[in-house]
Amino acid sequence: MTKDLNVTAKSTIEGGTYNNINVMGMCDVEGELEAVEVNVLGKMTVEGDMKVSELNTKGKLDVEGNLNCQAFNTTGKTNVEGNLQVENCKVTGMTTVDGSITGKTIAITGILSVDENVEVETFVSSGKVNIDGLLNADTINILLGNKSTIEEIGGQTINVTVHENQTTSFFKKLFINTSDKSNHISISEDAKLISEVIEGDDISLERVICEVVRGKHVVIKNDCIIDRVEYTETIEIEGNAKVKEQIKIG
Repeated sequence: MTKDLNVTAKSTIEGGTYNNINVMGMCDVEGELEAVEVNVLGKMTVEGDMKVSELNTKGKLDVEGNLNCQAFNTTGKTNVEGNLQVENCKVTGMTTVDGSITGKTIAITGILSVDENVEVETFVSSGKVNIDGLLNADTINILLGNKSTIEEIGGQTINVTVHENQTTSFFKKLFINTSDKSNHISISEDAKLISEVIEGDDISLERVICEVVRGKHVVIKNDCIIDRVEYTETIEIEGNAKVKEQIKIG
């Protein structure tokens, strides 16, 4: 029979299978951990893989292996040294993943940093995102309030826009360094998304800096700087958006 565990002081426990774990102090887990529900209000370190149905963190959680959970809600700080597999993930605090993320739904209002790829069905963000690999999702909605970087983005519907209070000063702070033969473009640290490749069916972008955008229906809005757009059906360029090259494919 699995047991409940309440940690209110500094404790070290053996890995294994538990029912509910509540950490209000400091807890080190030696080995792999499996549980129905884990609530972290203090600090918890798992020295191996962690599998849990429901995970809530308001404190600090370090997982030195892979993390597998159905529901993950964090308002604190979570570090995963391996991969994160999650059905539904809500990040209000700060989460870093050294590997990749796979799952169904991710909603970001805090900070998410991923060293490899993110592959989900729905990705929604109004926080700060840094993904060093590919973000792949059916639906991607990004509301920019901070600088975010995603190396590559792929999906069916991709929408990137900005908070209303971020729309006034961005483009005024943009300048082109003409002494750089590569025509490198420098931009202030205001809200924006920087990516190398964005590819999808229906794409709408605002305040995005990208080398290549590929899509069926593409809309490039204010404060975008795109090197090349490849489209198969329609393209719209609005306001002060800059597109160096447009190519219709097919």
